Amino acid sequence: MRQGEESCAPVGQVPRVTLRVWDAQETPPASDDITVLWCGFRDGRDARVLSMPQHVEEQSDALRARYLAWLHDLGEAQIQGRRLVDHLELRPGLSFWWMTAVAQKYNAWGESPVHNAIKLFALEQIIDTAQASAVELVSTDEPLAACLEAFCARTGISFRRRSYEPAARTASEPRLRRMPLPLRALLLAVRYVSQRLTIRRSRSRTAATGDISFFDILVHVDGKALSTGPFASNYWTRLVNLLRESKVPTRWFHVFFRHEAISSIAQATALIERFNGEGRGIQHHALIDEAMSPSRAWRALCDYVQLVRTHARLTDIGSHFQPRDSRMNFWPLFRREWDESLRGPSAMHSCLALGLFEGALSGVPRQRIGVYILENQPWEFALIHAWKSAGHGELVGVAHTTVRYWDLRYFYDSRSYRRQPNSLPMPARVAVNGPVARQMYVRGGYPENELVDVEALRYLHLLPRPAAEGPIDRAARPPVVLICGDFHLATSHKLLSWMERAAPSLPPDTQYLFKAHPAYAVDTSAYRSLDLQQTNAPLGEVLPNVDVVFASCITSAAVDSLYLAVPVIQLLDGRSFNMSPLRGLRGSAYVASPSELATALKSALDSERYRADTPYFFLDEQLPRWRKLLQLHE
Repeated sequence: MRQGEESCAPVGQVPRVTLRVWDAQETPPASDDITVLWCGFRDGRDARVLSMPQHVEEQSDALRARYLAWLHDLGEAQIQGRRLVDHLELRPGLSFWWMTAVAQKYNAWGESPVHNAIKLFALEQIIDTAQASAVELVSTDEPLAACLEAFCARTGISFRRRSYEPAARTASEPRLRRMPLPLRALLLAVRYVSQRLTIRRSRSRTAATGDISFFDILVHVDGKALSTGPFASNYWTRLVNLLRESKVPTRWFHVFFRHEAISSIAQATALIERFNGEGRGIQHHALIDEAMSPSRAWRALCDYVQLVRTHARLTDIGSHFQPRDSRMNFWPLFRREWDESLRGPSAMHSCLALGLFEGALSGVPRQRIGVYILENQPWEFALIHAWKSAGHGELVGVAHTTVRYWDLRYFYDSRSYRRQPNSLPMPARVAVNGPVARQMYVRGGYPENELVDVEALRYLHLLPRPAAEGPIDRAARPPVVLICGDFHLATSHKLLSWMERAAPSLPPDTQYLFKAHPAYAVDTSAYRSLDLQQTNAPLGEVLPNVDVVFASCITSAAVDSLYLAVPVIQLLDGRSFNMSPLRGLRGSAYVASPSELATALKSALDSERYRADTPYFFLDEQLPRWRKLLQLHE
């Protein structure tokens, strides 16, 4: 109903209001109903059209807190006389609940059910405010339809669904994914274990000296270190050399992850052997995967069987996916994740990881301090448990990159930080790399006395900062646009496609650079009109010669760009939220369509550069904060 119009309903009757939820790529036709764009952004000022992504942003603090509170309540739910976290106890004090996909909250990809759950919280508020008597859903999303239909039935609201033919058909599910989950889990175990049983253990693993340990995934290895020379990592950067030059004995544990640069266990093993040779007894490297043994594999299989039995016992789990203050039930959204987490390959993988860390750390002399890359992934919880069980000293998780407001892996309900049986596995301290990361943790309810400041190792290349902001003299060369690839290939292709459509509005001599994510190469042959030049050079070397950057909302490259006073344009994808590390900060533009991109590009090329006044990171090449944390003497 338009503002100012009077209802034609009889006196004493509430007018019927239909809410149309539009989850389709096409533009919805005009209607007198209230239309909620589920993944789209409003083009115009029609009060009858609402953008759900925009609404979520406007109510972000309340919605995020409400979602995190529901997850905490779910873990504490009493089922058959016991809390859910207690049902999933794998070791004394370690609940597998925290290693499930539901509790992990990995929402960096647009298909995550987290987004729909939070949007449904918001939709319930909109329905109540509008006093809607009917809901029409236009969507091909079956779990979303099931949630909304059950909600309407529960509240006495009329529901109808209208499907449509998507513009692009989704690929059929691979045959392997159609196999029963336990069979897929067993196939993964056979392949995983057989590959790791062939690994030659690092020489003198237990005899190596040093009481400082580091843990990471074997990616972001410096390009030169992949072919020759000692260990160098883009995770740890200057710290590796500092420890080597100071002759501080250290241990480095790496988790193998297959990617283009290190594509096999054999290649990873060869790298580890070379790193140890170059380390000359000061730095000792090992793959966590070396700890595999028949007994560890058997223990992992027993753990997996325990999870399968628990899954079968929790027959009424679906009813607990309804928040206590809501009429929505999220079970259709999360059922697949729940099943996969307890019966599928990811369940088996987490069980194997737990065994590997227990094996890797049980035979190591007591370590005074351990430092690991913190992203709250399942392997990290396995590490925390194994580290503490082996009696080692302080364990510190380092938030090595940006901490984004909507990256829910970093946030829990504040009640989750209380120490109690089967509570959230936590390191002794979390190392934050700048004022922004510290602020994010504190506002998220993390115990402030358990935070410690360290230099942002991955961003030391940002020193020194540009001398000043101001107009750019482009007379000497054509404008240069850098497109930063994402770790989701679909997003990378979307970036390139939008740039191809926006390019005609830019000067014809504009040059386009493409930098793929280090672990996810992209075939750019379909975008010939851009005449792309690809680069693998570090951002610190590329950005001084770039005029504007176009990137996804989640990439940390946006911070590099802003820090070096290069304008940043970030793609908004309504299927997820604004995952930008610059969210709420001046200096970044957000676009929701190719036409908006064209406008933003022209504006960026014509404007003065802006340099952020407030430091984002702690930056100091001498690493005084790291020296203090590790108790290194000058």
